[in-house]
Amino acid sequence: MRRTPEPLPSTTRRALAACLLVIGAFPVACTTAGEPVAASDTPSEPLPERTLPVWTGDAEEVDLLEVVFRHLIEHNASSGTALGTNDFVFLSLGSAESGQDPPAELLARFAGSVPRVEPVSAAVVTREGVRHGEMEGRGVLLRVERIRRIDADTVDVDGGYFEASRSASGSSYRLRRVGSSWRVVGEALWWIS
Repeated sequence: MRRTPEPLPSTTRRALAACLLVIGAFPVACTTAGEPVAASDTPSEPLPERTLPVWTGDAEEVDLLEVVFRHLIEHNASSGTALGTNDFVFLSLGSAESGQDPPAELLARFAGSVPRVEPVSAAVVTREGVRHGEMEGRGVLLRVERIRRIDADTVDVDGGYFEASRSASGSSYRLRRVGSSWRVVGEALWWIS
């Protein structure tokens, strides 16, 4: 009788992914669905930043941002996330240096989340870490830098996390429309510290 192996717990998968993805300077494609990554599910490499993205706040953009931020909350290699010690998750649109708050509509979708979700404007970010500017507690900064449309039902989203100068990443995520909703189907880690 053949036994089907049980999937690894998500914390173990995150730790293994973090260890494996540090090896070499080559991008590594991943999936969180436990299935092999098809070539069409691997995100393309980010383009060099020449201009800042223009955020429209339209309904589809907010849907895409929600999917990516929820994915980042569950699947990032920061120690505070892995250990469950973050008090806050701060959301940012744009680069780490010039991030702006996401739309209020998006933040409302995270009401009641644990850890508490706040806009980047509520964060104080230093090399030593991220903390709330008015309340006690530390956190992790999650950012979406750019959305790149591949076709009508596929986008690549560049982003990552920052917990401290030695705990940060840059990745791209492939999202595909399935029915009327979006889902992350692939991920490529470009750098991690």
